[in-house]
This record gives sequence, C-alpha cells and structure tokens, in this order.
Amino acid sequence: MKAETLQQVAEVQGLYGPFTFPEVLLQQIWRRGEFQQTAIRTTEGKALDVLHPGRWNRLGGPDFRSARLRLDGVELVGDVELHLHAEDWAAHGHEGDPAYDAVVLHVVLFPPKSATVTRRHDGRAIPVLVLLPLLWRGLEEYAEEAAVERLAGWSPDHATAVLARLPIFNGATRCDGGFGTFARR
Repeated sequence: MKAETLQQVAEVQGLYGPFTFPEVLLQQIWRRGEFQQTAIRTTEGKALDVLHPGRWNRLGGPDFRSARLRLDGVELVGDVELHLHAEDWAAHGHEGDPAYDAVVLHVVLFPPKSATVTRRHDGRAIPVLVLLPLLWRGLEEYAEEAAVERLAGWSPDHATAVLARLPIFNGATRCDGGFGTFARR
C-alpha cells in the first residue's frame, strides 16, 4: 500500500462526535462506484461519465490505472488520482512528478477552498471531480462500516459471500446494498 495513502486521514465532526475518514476509504468508494453516476459535473462544469473506474493501484503512482471516462462527450482512457482535498495534489508533489502525467481526472472528497487548478508535470490542467455531494450515504456511515470491517477482519464482499453460503440465507437475496438485511425470494 502506498505510504501517502496510509497517512491521509480527515477528521470530520459526526452526529456522535468526531470520526476519521481515511483516503483509502475514498478509494474504495470510487472502486465500488458507490456514488451518483448520472449528471456528474466536474468543478469546471464539464459533463462526466465513469465508464470504468480503472484498476486499483495499491503501489506507487496514481491510485487507479487505465480508467475509462467520457468528458463532455469525449472518451478518455487514463489514470485517476484521489485525495481528500484538492490541495493534496500539490502537497504530495504530483505536479512535478512525470509518473502522474497520464492522470485524466483528479477526484477529491471535499470541495476546493479556492480556485485550485490541478496541473500535471507537463503543465496541462486536469479536471477535478468533487465526490462528497454525489455520495449515496453520509461519511459517518462509510467510516462506521469500514471500522466494523477492520474489527471483523472481513471486507463487505467477503462477509456477504460467507453469509450467502449459510443454510439460513440459502435462497436469500440482498435487499440493502450488501450489508446486513436479507429477504427470501
């Protein structure tokens, strides 16, 4: 796992007090497509369709490789980098790193505080997508699920697969997006 990913955490005020939201959780949300995917617009107002989020890169370099996107009707294939804040692009030194020149989209959780422009090493501007207003659920719910997964040592995909094999759930169908509630067919 990338060292910078391990260190990037936002502390957010929740209903019952502050909680942490790590960058890796943002990456999981992107990978799973757990956000509104219709009528998406970048901070520049360009229409965006996510055709494929890319391959999750847990090593050095951009977070997702070979993503397929449609930006204002033009199909793009390239890398996607995710950060909690738009300013993290410069803080991590990506604008001076040629390894990030294939990035075609910069996804951030929180809206930029100013007119921040994300630029590649070659000077070209990269479109920015703010994910927070597109999320299906609140940040606290995502963080809570991740904490339970860590405690159990299971991912939601693994937990769902194990539950599906149990006789009590044989023939059951997920009806809550994959967590907790099953109904008979």
